[in-house]
Amino acid sequence: RAAGRIPELCRVQLHAAATALRCGDDPQQTVIPALTEAITHLLRLQQLGEFTTDFEELSELLHFAVLEPETAPLMEPLLDHLADLSGVPRPPDSATLHLNVKTLGRQMVFRGGSEVSFIRKGCVPLLVYLTLNPGRTRVEIQLDLWPDKDAATAGPYVRQCIKELRDRLGHTLIQHHGPHHAPWYRLGTDVHVELDLNHLLEAVDHRETARALALYRGDFLPGAEPSEWVETKRDALRYALTFELGAQMVTAQSQLDHRRVVLLANQYLRVDPYDRSVMEDRLKAARHVASPQELAHYTAELRRSLYN
Repeated sequence: RAAGRIPELCRVQLHAAATALRCGDDPQQTVIPALTEAITHLLRLQQLGEFTTDFEELSELLHFAVLEPETAPLMEPLLDHLADLSGVPRPPDSATLHLNVKTLGRQMVFRGGSEVSFIRKGCVPLLVYLTLNPGRTRVEIQLDLWPDKDAATAGPYVRQCIKELRDRLGHTLIQHHGPHHAPWYRLGTDVHVELDLNHLLEAVDHRETARALALYRGDFLPGAEPSEWVETKRDALRYALTFELGAQMVTAQSQLDHRRVVLLANQYLRVDPYDRSVMEDRLKAARHVASPQELAHYTAELRRSLYN
């Protein structure tokens, strides 16, 4: 600190906080002060790539920070960096076109760090669909993504979206094979697409709750035209995250950790704001630890849900 070596100071503080947490020290005395200083400095740094290994190693500490009232507000902007830096696989050496696609709470495509925009709103859903479902015919694409369009308009629309994707991202992006009257489509062999939803599922699978919450920015493909395929994906992602948060709530309840129950419930309701049973559990736990203002807020939210 005296030498002004901020990156090293951040790393020391993060690992000191993690050690204190594992040793069971009083969080208010050791963990939270070290965390607060480290996060405050991290938010001022422009390049966080050198902390990737630390973030991966300190997932338990980051989970703690997301759920603690004193550090949660500071973590919000940092979690954007965490979502991008932690656990992202390296593209294969054979790939020459690298795309980063955001599907949770937004629809965005990045190539080389720059966002690529599209005229047709079906372009990003089509790109995501072919990433997850290679080898689909035009009819299958129509039925899965645009079931409400009639065949006369859906077919040309699929072709227009494919053309725009190729024009904006390269003609090798989408390839077609098979008979001329019914070809099937897939991404080119030199294309590598990173999807935030895949990273979210991986984070949930490894119980990296902080990273999972950072990645979940909202519904899958918001603004996409209604379809069973999109809705099924949305439901599956919500379930994966809420199931993990619900399991942690049960553990916290069994340990009578009422503050942890409230914090986990708040995160759960960010994903599924209409789960009345979670609202009731939050209110029950809040009666032990919350301020009168918090208690009034949670009571009002539960009452509103009864009339919706």
